[in-house]
Amino acid sequence: MELSAYRKFISERIYKLRIERDLSARELSLSLGMSPGYINKIENGKAMPSLQALFLIFMFFNITPKKFFNED
Repeated sequence: MELSAYRKFISERIYKLRIERDLSARELSLSLGMSPGYINKIENGKAMPSLQALFLIFMFFNITPKKFFNED
């Protein structure tokens, strides 16, 4: 899988999880201790989360990395 495909998957997965919780991108960003536009940049493909931020996202949504990357 190419880097662009990973970027797209991660942004879409975060978007889906966020919408399921009825959160705005700003709310999620601030809940993670990030700048208000952080999640918006990820979802729009302008940034990728750091490994640390990705694990904060896993913890916030109470999911394992395996569940994040395997939607089934």
